[in-house]
Amino acid sequence: YYRRALNDSDGIAGPQFIDQELAMPSLLGSHKLQAVTDESDGPPLVAITSLSENSQRIRIHCLSEIGSPFIKNIELLPNETLLTSGCSERTVHGSDIQDFNHNFNPKSKRTYGITVSSDAMPGSFAAFGLAPHSDRDAIRFSSVNFFDPKMIMSTTSVFTGVPVGQTPWLGSARYLPVLSLANFSEKAVHVVVHYSVTEEDNPASHDIRKITVAARSTLTLPLEGLEGNR
Repeated sequence: YYRRALNDSDGIAGPQFIDQELAMPSLLGSHKLQAVTDESDGPPLVAITSLSENSQRIRIHCLSEIGSPFIKNIELLPNETLLTSGCSERTVHGSDIQDFNHNFNPKSKRTYGITVSSDAMPGSFAAFGLAPHSDRDAIRFSSVNFFDPKMIMSTTSVFTGVPVGQTPWLGSARYLPVLSLANFSEKAVHVVVHYSVTEEDNPASHDIRKITVAARSTLTLPLEGLEGNR
């Protein structure tokens, strides 16, 4: 895990802090990695690196809140790193992020779910993504971290240390938690959101939202009306 600041350059707003937490490639894993973006102004950029001495065919499957899923195939050469749009045909071999700036065309905010799979053996590639956000005349990015679904040992995700409501230590602003959900399966799934907080050394936990995410779709869920502690 590391945090990297991006400086102003070629229309990229800065400084920006990108949290990167790569899924560890493993022979015990699966042939695919999955990720969900936050609510962004365009499809994510995905960097894919080959960890194999052989060519492999990469398939990218993109879900969003509206429309049909998008699917494309890419040839990934041995030990190559490429950049590709997660939800459109554009792919650039041996290039950098500046080549994609002029292709962003923010229309409506969406949450995207991305599956990257390979016909090679497990652990043959790694992936990391960036979701674009318009910022006046520039672009800022949020990180898109991939995970191997086979290596997840639980159906429960826990987020700790999330600022909620008024948080004096972080300034006078009020914080609104927002969940981005992606259902990669062929059936609708039911999601329950629990909220845990400690007030005066007394921990409490309760359900705050119950929602259904349709098959092969994404959903953005603002968690309004919550209060945190100091």
